[in-house]
Formats: sequence, structure tokens, C-alpha cells
Amino acid sequence: MSVFERKHRQPKDYQAIIISMFFILGILFVFLLLKDFSDNYNKIKKTETEQYIKEVSAKNAALLKSKLEQPLELLSHSAVWYSELSESGKAENKEVLNLVLREGSFDAVFYADSKGWLYSSDTAVLDISAYDSFQQAMQGKRNISDVTPYSVLYNQPMISFASPILDWNQQTQGVLYGFYNPEKFAVISSIDQQNENEVTTLIDQKGSFLLSPVTTNVLFASGNFWNNIENAQFEDQGSSTKIQQEMRDGNSGFEKILIDGEQHLLYYEPIGFNQWYAVTTIRKTDLVNTSSSVNQMVMALTTKIIGFLFLFFLSTVVCKHIFQKRISSTNRELIFSEQRFRIAASMTANTIFDYDILTKRISLSDQSGFKTILDVQDPVFPQKLLKIDDLPQKESELIKEIFRNIDMGIETESCIICATQANETTQWYKIKLTSILDEEKNPIHAVGTIEDISQQKHVEKDLLIRAEHDSLTGLYNRKAAIQRIDQVLMDPASQILMENEVHAVLLIDMDNFKLVNDTLGHLVGDQLLVKFSDLLSKKFRKTDTICRLGGDEFLIFLPKMNSPQFVMEKSEDLCIAANQYLQGHQDVVEVSCSIGIAFAPLHGDTFHELYQKADSALYHAKRFGKNRCFVYDGEAESTTAVVLEPQPVEETDQEKTDSESEETK
Repeated sequence: MSVFERKHRQPKDYQAIIISMFFILGILFVFLLLKDFSDNYNKIKKTETEQYIKEVSAKNAALLKSKLEQPLELLSHSAVWYSELSESGKAENKEVLNLVLREGSFDAVFYADSKGWLYSSDTAVLDISAYDSFQQAMQGKRNISDVTPYSVLYNQPMISFASPILDWNQQTQGVLYGFYNPEKFAVISSIDQQNENEVTTLIDQKGSFLLSPVTTNVLFASGNFWNNIENAQFEDQGSSTKIQQEMRDGNSGFEKILIDGEQHLLYYEPIGFNQWYAVTTIRKTDLVNTSSSVNQMVMALTTKIIGFLFLFFLSTVVCKHIFQKRISSTNRELIFSEQRFRIAASMTANTIFDYDILTKRISLSDQSGFKTILDVQDPVFPQKLLKIDDLPQKESELIKEIFRNIDMGIETESCIICATQANETTQWYKIKLTSILDEEKNPIHAVGTIEDISQQKHVEKDLLIRAEHDSLTGLYNRKAAIQRIDQVLMDPASQILMENEVHAVLLIDMDNFKLVNDTLGHLVGDQLLVKFSDLLSKKFRKTDTICRLGGDEFLIFLPKMNSPQFVMEKSEDLCIAANQYLQGHQDVVEVSCSIGIAFAPLHGDTFHELYQKADSALYHAKRFGKNRCFVYDGEAESTTAVVLEPQPVEETDQEKTDSESEETK
């Protein structure tokens, strides 16, 4: 062999070796990919199987818990109503219990007092003070009992729902009970299962089924759950004893069970009541493969193999062409994404704007597509941003502050702005800014939204007014008044009083009001309450707290009065005005008012102390003949009293007409 031939054969040999090596490496690479795929597939399949049944169990457990909470919610609302009616004496126990019985479809509804005596109406029928459900409820906890026999229900097994009854001091004064027999409990707790192969039931610690047995599933067919799985075969060192121990410890778990040659996947999870468990099972043969990860892996593997083979045949030009197509496709997708964003932004009620942090410019587009550029260095840019001619200085500074915070690198900022329009309507806006950072985590851009939340604010204000005011008279209710008075008494600034200055509590009771209701009817009584409330609103300042405590009892809190004598004069004036203002039925009933007065800090520093002292003074005012004012000083006989006689005044034509109409009724 010549040197020339050897020189030309060596490259060919090297090419063959290189091609062979790449071929062998390619086969090895494909083999490793397939083996890796097989291992990952088995792991993912096992994980997704467990995750799938866990998600099904979690969903059904949540449905079960929601079903059980519905009767508890009904009892809680009924307990509040029951407490209010009990305090006002507007209804008997039997009437309230019957109404709750109808609304909740209970088999029985009872009331238990604080000593543990169970009442069906107004008669105690059973002492349940030792029952765990009663003790929990007296601690303020709603609860559901296990299946328990009750003698008052002919020793029939029942499941009780209990809710505490709170008084206005949020102290537990009793318990409201609703009872279901096991059959009805199973009906009201049952859930619709979308897949008949996925079965969920509810069991207690003894393994008893609280829902109806599922005859289509061997694990839940009949009898007791522990008996059904006692002779089953478990994988991964599982056992019936292990499941029972896990349930006693309050844990959830997953098991694979083999019964009669058929594998079942089982997941158990606590639902949060009485150590009850939601148990979900599905036969492995019925399990639908919902895994998208496996399909993605197959596609990824196929792409890798095809890509590997194409590397041997495709040229650099083809690769470049593919890359260019991908870039073009990405650019088109970016354009489409931007267009979709613009369309979505135009369809929403919110205003969306861009903020370039580097140039300090805001780009704001309206729904017609017209773009406005604002400079945040412009002193009036907040008004232009909200398109408002006049914006309070405080609100304007708040908007400027969130933009400054975004400039400093804060990721998200927001504020709520209140502005009054030219037509004197109040508008509320929520402004939110979110930063976009560069590779070095520096803020370069921000996206903002402006949301009109006026309707939400008006609804919140309306709900607050309803929650704080008495529905009949429009005055503050008891709870709102106590909060306002405590707020004043605990305010350090309000505790600093000038010489002779006092805070005063006036407790007012309308004399002979019950006789008005009994002789003239409750409608006239309600009209009289409204009329008296109107008198109180006219006689006192807007800064004073005027409250209807309930029935014909009112309370007035007068902060920072000049002197106790001045308060007495105001009270005397109110008694005289009431004698004149409430006339109209004196031929049937003489209506006046009695007032008990207490001063802070002379008689106490808290609402509770002042209320007790004023109540004591009111008691003596009633005791010594009504229609008078009493100031508390600890001794009823030496307490200063003012007695006033009714002073008739001429009625207007309208008042005479109203009086004659009421008498006719």
C-alpha cells in the first residue's frame, strides 16, 4: 500500500469510526431516554393515582362538611333571634322552637338553659348538663354530637346540632338544640356523586356508616366498615388496625386494598366534626387516567428522538429556517397577545394605564382608543388621571405618594380616593399600581388600574347605618350606643375636663307606656315612640348619643356638659316638653317620662358603672311618683328630685285630626 493511498484512506476510516460512534451513542441515548421515561412514568402514575383519589376525597369531604354546617348556621342565626326575642319578651319559647323546627326540617328542637335543663317549650324535660355537646356549647362552640339515645325522644337514637345562645354581653345564656334521627341525617347529609365508580361515605370512630350503605361497593355495602375490611389484603404494610389508629390520631391516609381478587384504592380524611371521617374508594379497574403529565412526557420524548435523528440529516440552512419561523411565530403571538390585552381592557369597567418609571410618563387610553399622556411631575396630574376638575389636597397627595413608592422599588401600591363631583355626589376610586422589574430587579415600568367602587362604598355605608340604628325610631341601637360611649370615655382627650364639666348619662323611661299598648293598641304605641324619638332629636345636640335601648326605654349620653346643674335643667326641660309634646290621649292614658341621671367621672368611668347608677336613679324616680328627674347620689331619700305636672297646650288642627283618627281606631 502506497503512502498516497494511506493518506486518503485514513480520513475515510476516521469518518466511519466517527459515524459508528455517533450511531452507538445515539442508540445508547435513545435507550437511556426510554428507560428514564419508563421509570418516570411509573413514578408519576403512582403519584397521580394517589393524588387523583385524594382530590376526589377532598372535594366530597368539603361537600359533606358544607352539608353539616348548614343546620348549624340555621341554629346560630335562630339563636341570635331567640336571644333578642327572649330579652324583649315578644315571643314564647314554644313559638320560636316551632319556627326553628319548620325552617330546619329537624325531627325535634329544644332549648337548654345555662344549668343544663332541656325544655321542649316552657317545661324542663331532661337534665343534659353532663352531656359533652352541652358543655361545648356553653363554652361558645357550635357542635354536632355522635348518635346518642335521648329519653325525652323515647330513647330513640338521635344526632344533635347545638348552638350557643348569647345575650347582648356575648355571654352564653343557653343552648339551642336541633335533632335528627339517623335516617333523616343520612338524607340531609347525602351528596350527589358525579361518578358512580367514585364512592364517598361518612363513618364514625366505631366504623358505623352515618350515610346510607352503598350496595354497589363491597367496602360500604352493609354492616360495619371495620368488619368489611377486616379480612382484606393490604399493600405497603397497611392494615385495618393501622387505619383505625390513624383515624384516632386525626390523620388522613391512602391505602390499596385487595378484596375478592379486585383491587380498591381508598382514601380517608377527617371532616372536622366528632372525629368523623369521609372515606372515598374506587376500583382500580374503573380508574380513568386523567394524567396530562404522561402525555406531555411522551410528546417530549418523541420530539427529542426526532430532533436527534434530524440532526444527522438537516443542514444549517434548514435549522436557520426553522429558527426564523419560530421567531416569526413568537412575534405574531406577541402581537396577538397585545391585541387580546387591549380588547380585554376595553371591555372591563376598570381604567387601565401604563406608567414608565424612567420617563415619569403615564399612558392612559379610553374605550374609544384615544390615548392621553400625563407627566407625574405635573402638580395637578392626579385630577387629570381621575378626570376630576377639583380634588382635595389630601387625596391628591395620597395619589402622588403611591407613585413615589413605585419609583423607590415597592412592588405593589394602592390607595382609595374619595372625591365630590360638581353635582355634589360622592365618588370613590381604588387606584392600584404593580411594578415590572428588569433583570437586575430595578423597577422600569408599572401597570395601573382605576376602579370605581362608589356603589360598593354606598352599600357598605347603608349596611352600617342599618346595623347601628333602631329600625322603628331611627335612633342608635343598644350595641352602637355602647360602642360610641365607651369610645368617648376611653379617649384620653375626653378624660380631660374643665372645672365643673361632666359627661352625663340620662336613662329615660316613658310612664304608662304599657297602658297605652293595652288600651290603644301597639300601633298607637309605636307612633308614640316615634314621636318621642323625634322630640329627643330636636332637644339635644348632634354630638350627643341618643339611643333606644328597647321597648319604651331610652338613653342619652351628653359629653362635656358645662355643669351638673345645666344637665338637670336640660332634663327638667325635657320632662316639661314631653308632657306637652306627647298629649293627645290624656283622656285615656296620661303619658309622661321619668329620668335617671348619672355623671362621669363623679359616678363612674365606664358605661357599665354609669348605666347602673342612672338605672338606680330612674328606679327612685318611678318609685316616688314618676314624671320627674332623679340624680344618683347613693341615697334615694336624699337624692334631688324634680317633679313636674302635665301642662296642656293648644293642639293644632292637624294634631286634633290625628288624635280623633287614633281615637276612632
